[in-house]
Amino acid sequence: MVPPMNMHTLSSDVPDSSTPKGGVSIRELSTFLVEYCSVQLGVGGQTQRVARTAERIAASYGCTLQLAVLPRHFIMNVSDGEKNSTWKASVGTIHNGPLNFRLLAELNNLSWKAHDHLLTFAELRDQFHAAVAVPRIKPWVVLFGASCANAAFCRLFGGDPAAMLIVFAATLVAFRLRQFMDVRGIGHHCSFITAAFVASSIAAFCGLAGMTGTPRIALGSSVLFLIPGVPMINAMLDILTGYPLMAFARSVRAGLLVICIALGLALALFISGFDMHSIPTGTPALGSWVDMLSDGVFAAVASMGFAVISNPSWRIVCGAGALAALGHSTRFYLLHQSMFGIASATFVAALIIGTLSVVVARRIHIAGEFFSFLALLPMIPGMYAYDTVLSIMRFMETADLDMADLYLTAIVKNGMTVLFVMCAMAIGSTVPLLLQRYLPAREHSDR
Repeated sequence: MVPPMNMHTLSSDVPDSSTPKGGVSIRELSTFLVEYCSVQLGVGGQTQRVARTAERIAASYGCTLQLAVLPRHFIMNVSDGEKNSTWKASVGTIHNGPLNFRLLAELNNLSWKAHDHLLTFAELRDQFHAAVAVPRIKPWVVLFGASCANAAFCRLFGGDPAAMLIVFAATLVAFRLRQFMDVRGIGHHCSFITAAFVASSIAAFCGLAGMTGTPRIALGSSVLFLIPGVPMINAMLDILTGYPLMAFARSVRAGLLVICIALGLALALFISGFDMHSIPTGTPALGSWVDMLSDGVFAAVASMGFAVISNPSWRIVCGAGALAALGHSTRFYLLHQSMFGIASATFVAALIIGTLSVVVARRIHIAGEFFSFLALLPMIPGMYAYDTVLSIMRFMETADLDMADLYLTAIVKNGMTVLFVMCAMAIGSTVPLLLQRYLPAREHSDR
């Protein structure tokens, strides 16, 4: 359901007799657009996309729209565009909720329906509420998909089959606990700390029992289902598209969740006494064609599994899985041929994913970022982030200055790797999305 709106009129009251094209008053149109933007921003909409869809709807009814987005609120000005224009300014509140790519895709398409088919305002409003009312994917499907995805992540980082089974079980238990806590209104940060603690505890005790030959990978992968990948990518895109305040707000929210994950992980390591020193880092991949194909398959599973958390349509899930397989296997090939480093190989893979996302989007009329965001998830540098957090913990605990220098070096190295890989992902996937507006129009190809 849509949360109640918080809207305030900044201008003097606009008479309802002011009716742009379509027989709707500016007051009614402004009220609708405030709710429309609030819902999109609350469920993970990319800021530039939200602004463009709202402007498209306003133009469909003969109006112009200006939108200024702040971390918790946004200011909207709707005008009829006449010489002596009538205008209405409103303030809306962003109610942050779970990601919902299906709803974002529906609302993006709704803006084109208003533009192409000249929907009456009543039809526009009815279709909006119908899209919001569509139920999410069943919780058990999300639970199973996330567990499979995290197990696939474990394999991508070099975990053995036993480690994959441990990660699957740990994710299944921890994610179900998180669902239970979210339904009962327990704080988001508290549920993240608890889920991270439970998942890493299961992996740590299984590693101590000798159930896997790659316990470090099992432990590191066990919490990756909690990494806020889409908010991180959204933040980078907001920086590149000129919305620094939203980028900062999303980065802070994502950073707080990462800190919550680190707290849960640290507590599990303290209780279990799990020693991370002198532990095999993973099963090395040989770079053969078989390994490359295997990498692509597991990347597709990871992408599709984590995609269901964002509640996309099944067409988006399948498309993202195919793009993830191609992009991740390409990065695998470049890395094992010693042609590129991790950041440059990620950039090439993200560029391929972004370009193909645009091609697919132009054919089936779905915004390209809905594919590219989900396809990029397997390339989120989760293990580097994990190693950064682990090095910080070691740095705080050690009294040996020589070891402290080593840990500090690891913090900088892994932290910078995370930063540059995230930048490579964002830039590589964004360039084709930004260039598509300069391509010849093909039935509104920027949908």
